[in-house]
Amino acid sequence: TVKEVVLNSNGDIDSLMGELSTYQSDLFIDSSGMKRVLSSKLGVKWISYSKYLPMNHALAFPTEDVSDLKPYTLSRALSSGWNWRISTQGRYGNGYVFCDDFIDSTKAHDEVQSFYNEEVKVAKDIKFEAGRVDKFWMNNCIAIGLSASFVEPLEASSIGNSILQSFGFVAMLPYWEHNRKIADHYNDKFIKSFDNIVDFVQLHYITKRDDTPFWREIKNKIVLTDFLKEHLEVFKKTLPVQTYFSGHYNMFNAPNWSQVMDGLELFDREHLAKNLLTRYDEKFVMQQLEEYNRHITDVQKASWIDHKVLLEQNRYVLKLI
Repeated sequence: TVKEVVLNSNGDIDSLMGELSTYQSDLFIDSSGMKRVLSSKLGVKWISYSKYLPMNHALAFPTEDVSDLKPYTLSRALSSGWNWRISTQGRYGNGYVFCDDFIDSTKAHDEVQSFYNEEVKVAKDIKFEAGRVDKFWMNNCIAIGLSASFVEPLEASSIGNSILQSFGFVAMLPYWEHNRKIADHYNDKFIKSFDNIVDFVQLHYITKRDDTPFWREIKNKIVLTDFLKEHLEVFKKTLPVQTYFSGHYNMFNAPNWSQVMDGLELFDREHLAKNLLTRYDEKFVMQQLEEYNRHITDVQKASWIDHKVLLEQNRYVLKLI
């Protein structure tokens, strides 16, 4: 437990005073979550992205029935947000992510209960805000993970973003001792990386659904990111192409966008069909479709093994190792 963060005359962190010891180092990584125990002492500022992503509340709860484990996460739209359900080794993890301008915790609990046979016992009632710090790397401290940013649970980007940040940190660390401006380069890269996540998650809310106040009003409540303003209408008629996703630390790229846009029925299919036949001959298009169908068939065959059996086999293998 860090009791005090001691700064030196340059504004760097000199040491951390713990309960029993003092810890000194040249560089510190803040992975203390949303408390930002270290980086907050250096004056980092929080930048809210709530105008882009209005989700701000979540109920998390476990369920014990694991008789039907799935090899994927279920994301199901509800009246004021969405419900997740993901299998783990011994239980399901579940939650309801919502905007509390439209529903409170009690009503959210009652709604999500209607989708479950088991009793929903809320383990965590969490308030959050989408956003990031203004500088991920400041002085001799780098904030990673929840200390640096948070979007929302959709697409489970937080762990992936932590890994990307770690790769970037390892790549740039050798230069930092000789040129501290490498921190500015790191910050620039990961602001773009964070924005890539926000762009993609926001895309999920560009939906035709309008059967509840939330789904009707979110179309007006949400402020489109600059990327969506510039490219969404283009993508509807030309498909997302990787040229627009050139960031080295991007988490979501053209194929991800195509999958979600297709699911939300955002593509202008008539225009695309005409455009394809204008650009390519029919034989080429049919060959591409055949390759796609073969890929789908291969994936389906690979998933024929029961997920619960697969987990048990993996557990035995790990014991043997």
